[in-house]
Amino acid sequence: MITSKTSTVLIGTRILTPDPKEGQRILNAHKIHGLGQESTIRVFEAPNNKWEGHQPRGLEYWKVVHQAIQLNPIEERDMAVLQGLKNLGIEKGKPLRRPPPRRKSSRKRRSSARPGRWATAS
Repeated sequence: MITSKTSTVLIGTRILTPDPKEGQRILNAHKIHGLGQESTIRVFEAPNNKWEGHQPRGLEYWKVVHQAIQLNPIEERDMAVLQGLKNLGIEKGKPLRRPPPRRKSSRKRRSSARPGRWATAS
């Protein structure tokens, strides 16, 4: 049993059988539901079979971060990260705003090319 504190949950299932009928049977048998409740969640095959889970680059990355902040509840443990995101123009309940342009050092230029590093730097 897994309890999620957020409103977004991604569950990936890889069905490895070469038989398409068996694969569909396994997919149809996959049930997700609350404890003691009937399954009302639809499980479906991803429309893009080439999806690899890589995050977008550049401004698109920050748009995805902003969307996640808007969709999920905020916990006390998130406050330090949210303060850093506020400096980037990302706040809960507010539209995404681009911060004013600043002169970048060469080090910042290199790190801005890979925005996901900001989140994993420490």
